[in-house]
Formats: sequence, structure tokens, C-alpha cells
Amino acid sequence: MATQADRIRRFVIENLDSLATERDGRLCIRAGDVVRGMGLVNQTPSVCSALESVKFQQGAALEWVDRIGPRRSTTTVFVYEQVAGEDLPPVTPKTPGPAPPPRPPALSRGDGPSSEHTDSHQADAIRRFVIENLDSLATRGRLSIRVADVERGLGLSNRLPDIGSVLGGRKLQEEAGLRLVGRTGPTQSPTTEFLYEPVAGEDSPPAAPKTPVPSLPPQPATRPCGAASSSEHSESHGPVLCLVSCVSRKRLSPAPAKALYISDWFIKSRQVVKMEGWRWFILSAKYGLVDPDRQIEPYEKTLNNMSTVERRSWSSEVWKALERHLDGVRTVVFLAGQKYREDLEWRLRGRGIEVRVPMEGLRIGEQLACLNRRLMRSTPYGAEKLDPRPRGGGVEVQAQPEAPRIGERRARPRRQSTRPATPGTDPRRLADTVRFYELLGRIEQRVGGRRRLADCDGSMDWPERGVYFFFEEGEERSGSGTGDRVVRVGTHALKSGSKATLWGRLSQHRGTADGSGGNHRGSIFRLLVGVSLAHRGDCPLPPSWGVCSDLGAAARRLDLTPEVVKDGEAELECRVSAVIGAMPFLWLSVPDAPGRESARGRIERGAIALLSNAVPGAADPPSAHWLGAYSDRSLVRASGLWNNNHVEDVYDPAFLDEMEALIEVWN
Repeated sequence: MATQADRIRRFVIENLDSLATERDGRLCIRAGDVVRGMGLVNQTPSVCSALESVKFQQGAALEWVDRIGPRRSTTTVFVYEQVAGEDLPPVTPKTPGPAPPPRPPALSRGDGPSSEHTDSHQADAIRRFVIENLDSLATRGRLSIRVADVERGLGLSNRLPDIGSVLGGRKLQEEAGLRLVGRTGPTQSPTTEFLYEPVAGEDSPPAAPKTPVPSLPPQPATRPCGAASSSEHSESHGPVLCLVSCVSRKRLSPAPAKALYISDWFIKSRQVVKMEGWRWFILSAKYGLVDPDRQIEPYEKTLNNMSTVERRSWSSEVWKALERHLDGVRTVVFLAGQKYREDLEWRLRGRGIEVRVPMEGLRIGEQLACLNRRLMRSTPYGAEKLDPRPRGGGVEVQAQPEAPRIGERRARPRRQSTRPATPGTDPRRLADTVRFYELLGRIEQRVGGRRRLADCDGSMDWPERGVYFFFEEGEERSGSGTGDRVVRVGTHALKSGSKATLWGRLSQHRGTADGSGGNHRGSIFRLLVGVSLAHRGDCPLPPSWGVCSDLGAAARRLDLTPEVVKDGEAELECRVSAVIGAMPFLWLSVPDAPGRESARGRIERGAIALLSNAVPGAADPPSAHWLGAYSDRSLVRASGLWNNNHVEDVYDPAFLDEMEALIEVWN
């Protein structure tokens, strides 16, 4: 008998053409469209689980690559890549329900001692399972692990106290490179969630000292991202070869090796390799050295459970296969743990080959943050250091003499006057961008100059309705001319009957009049800037930041008082007010009626789509040190804007005519 999950998967697959939208070569499916299409009620979590399941990916010939928005919401968008040709994993019948993650051996079940007397062997097994499956268990950018997910993954019963004890324990935090920042829900319940953040600094648990890693040598004729297939890389003789270790999370049926492993860590590592255009191989505990295009069967084997003799035998077989691919190789980069590379490094150095381990000594939480940060950039891999998380003012895009030490803050980079435009700028889009900024110049003359929110109040001359355009210090135009680059476009009253005003919306972004705080739950702009400031290292990210749409609900969810939540968010709210308050902005009066199809809505959508770097052809990319590069929203990072909507839309240049007409009649 078909389960609800089976029915959801079948509905999506049968209606894929109408449900999915294509953006930049990828397919996007919104959970709310599935809920409405099936007429479901209170089934959004089931729909989201079905859309991210391996079974759905196999049945639809898709590979899940990203999730945009909340974890379980009708607004959540799932992003996929189509799997074709040799990449298509065969679909084989399976029993209903996804298979649980691999279980560690010798784990007892049933009734047992309380958390105060947890058997050390069982605690180690739970801890090992969580660390090995961290990328699949974590549910938010801040790393949230639910007790029930661990319990189901291990197939345990009556072990909630033991799991809770491990998840809250210091030993897990030290081994995984995480810091526990909060807990939601009851003390011992399947719904209890533990909130963590990656640590790297003075507050982090002690880590083994790491020696600075030299930058990669210059790489002539490096392929751009996506320029060649893995098989092409394997036959070429480039100067850099990358070896990536296998992971425990895999598909349930045979697939090409590059598609078999589906953990976040592996997918991000693969994306970095693809971005660099390197040749690469996978280090498989079962199959040895594996070409990424080779079709292999799923397996449950890891070097972590092998004896020293077994690992040496494995390394010898890998070396025999690897030697055939070393002609012309100057550098080998390992994205792999110590046990996968220990008997390969000295052999490579004996051949005069440089060995690089850019994430050596980092724990899993730090590695994920490190890979995320690397994927935000478009510079060659060796031109900068991979450190665990962004800090200070960001990293200038230039070679660094040595890697930063944990806890070290980089000096803020100097403001750059010019930058090269994005390659492949669309001439028509470039002309429209130039026209857009010319219109902003006319608006600036009309209103008597730009204003800063920190200097504004409601007594000033504001139109009732309009569209606003924010600039940011250090963000300059490059391809479209000179001057400051627009970093956010917004409006208000997009619902029929809305009473919202332009100043009302701007004041939400500003926060309190004295700059002492604000409410990020009433301003997506504040929410985005706050997360980026925390990720850059300016201020800790409160565990309540972005939780629920009002303070009271957030307090109830976190089992805290509203006063405690507010106090915990006060420092970051204050910093957000300082950043947004210092941003110059312009506004255009648009005296139309509220509604989505208003002229304001068209101008907002058109301007965002025109300026967005998320679609190829934009004229003005963000600077290397733009604060938004630290955002947890992929669309913010990709677009170069503090906007999450419309950044992948195709713009209609007619909005420029509307802007010009409004400027001409503005009294």
C-alpha cells in the first residue's frame, strides 16, 4: 500500500513540468505549489521530506543541490540539477520509506541506564554517528540537530536521555568543532533540538596547531567552472590533481561515483573541484582510487574501522593506480582525512610533488563553513587561504603570505576604486544598467541629494508611497561606469488595501530612532545584514535570531522569557542599525494604489532583476569584501544584493520607461 510520501513523490514526478521552474540551468520546486496542487492540509513537513529524499531524486532523475528558505515551509524552494546520460542512477523498486543512515556497530538497544550513567561505549557510538552524519542531520545554517533524527537514524528506542546527554556534551563539541548555543523544546523529548555554531577562535575547544599552508603555484590555462567533464580531466595532464575522500551518506542504488555520495560535505567539495577545473579522483574505502564517472555500487565501509595493516594495504593499491596519473602533476590537493592520505603523502613528496591539505586539522563543522566560504568566491583556489569561517572585514582577493591563525582577525581591506566587470556582460543589459544609474542621478538632483537612515525621521518630506534604492560604502560600479553600486531595492504596500507608507517601511529598516536597537523580525533587510555580520565575526549570532515572526513566539519555542531573548539579540540589533543607518539611499515617489501589480512592484522587480549577478550578464559584480558575501542565503551571495526575491528573474526594460515618466511628473 502506497504511503503518503509515495503519493507526494508520484504527484511531483507526474507533474514535474508544471511544478518546476528553470533557473540558471537548474530546476526549482516550491513546497507550497505541491501542497496546493494536492490539496493537502498540515502536510508541509511531509512534502519537504519527500522533495529532499533520495527516493524522489532517483525517480525524477534529479540531484538535490540546495534548499532556499526555511527548513519546513510552503515558501521553501528545493533546487535540483538534472541527471542525464551516464549520471542517471538506475531506479530500482524499494520498500516504502527511506533507508536509515548507516548505523555504527555494536550499539545496544532497549531500556538502559539514565543519561547520568550512560555506557561509555554507547555514548561513543552515538557521538561517532552524529559526527559522521552531521551534514545530513543538521537542519539550519546555524546547525540544529533534532533528537528524533538521531534516534531514527540509529534505530534506537528508549534512549532519549542518552542521546540528549551526548548532544549536549562537551566531547561532541570538541570532536565536531561546534559550540552549543541553545536548546529548544523539553529536556528529554524526540522534538528537542540542540543549536550549534561552528567555532574557530579563542572560544573554540583546543585544536592541534597547524602550520601555514603555502599558496598553490600559478596555474596556467586553468579550466573555468564546468568547462570539462571528469573523464576529460582524468586524461589530461594538468599541474594540479585533487583527491577527495568518500563519505558514509550514499544513494541507495548504483550510480557514477561523483553522484553516489550525497552528503553536503562531498557535494560542496565536488563543487569546489569543479570550480577550479582540476582533475580529480575519489578515495573509496572499498574501490580504492575511483574515477568520478565510474559506475559503482553502494557500500558500507570506511578506513576509520580498518587496522593499520589493512590501511597500508589499501594505500598500496591506491598508489599503484595513482602513479599512472601523475605525469605532469606538480601539486596534489587532499580533501580527505588523515587515514585516507597518511601513506600517500610521503610517496608523493618522494616524487617531488607538492602536497596541500587546505583543511588539515579542521573539524567537520569548520570544514563545512570553510567550503561554504570558498564557494562564495570566484578567485583561483590558491589565491587565498581557506580558514574556518569569515572574520574581520573579509579576505582581500590576493595571495596571502601565510595562513591566518585560529582567532586572528584580518585587517579590513582598503576600499577598491575599480574592479573588472563580469566577463560576458550582455551589451543590452549594460546599456539598460547605465540608463538606470542616469535616472538615479536625476532622482538625486530632484530630492537634493542622498540621505542616510541614521539622520532621518518621520517629520521629513516623504512621499506616501515609493521605491527606495540603497548604496553601500565600498561597493562601486565597474562595468557600467563609476560611482556607488545599488545593493538593495525595495518598496512596500504590495497587498491590496495595505496602509503601509514609504517612511514606515524605511523606519523598520532603520530600527529605533537613537540607533540602540531594532526588530529584525519586521525587516528582512535587518535579518540578512545581522546574519552576515555574525558570520563575518563582528558579533555572535544569537540562537534566537530569525526564529519565528514575533518575539513572544520565539521565546516560547526556545523555552525562554521574551526579556532574555531580547537581551540576547540587543548587541546584534544595535550593530545592524549602525550598518544600515550609514548606508546612503534614494527614493522615487510613486503615487499609486496598493497592490502587487502596482508600478512600484514593477519597478522593484525590474531593478532587482537588472542589477542581480545571479543571472549571467550583469555589469557590476560585488567587491571581494562585500558584507553580503557572508550571508547564509545563496541568492544574496550570488546576486550581490540584499534581496532574496526576483534576483533570478528576467527583467523587463519597460520599468525604466516607467521610472523616467514618474521622474518627469514628480512635483
